[in-house]
Amino acid sequence: PARADRVPEGRRAPRVVLQHGFRENSNNWRIVLLSYMLRQCGIDVLANNFRDHCYSDRSSAHMYEWGNAYPYDLLGAWDFARSDPRGEMGGPV
Repeated sequence: PARADRVPEGRRAPRVVLQHGFRENSNNWRIVLLSYMLRQCGIDVLANNFRDHCYSDRSSAHMYEWGNAYPYDLLGAWDFARSDPRGEMGGPV
């Protein structure tokens, strides 16, 4: 959850999903820096990897999807961040 001193009393922190660029992953310095800056502002952040990138599971195609499946990866990440099934972001939105 976001720092208590950045979120008004009785309100939940805003939540965003960050997605890396082509030939990158969620460990890229740009994503890490932006995640850090957003967290300092009290915003919950989920940095996602596209399928077949970095720590993500391998797809059945075992190759980059060239954008065909990536919107679904981003929507899946948003659904995960919104529902927060593990309770790591302060509960569901």
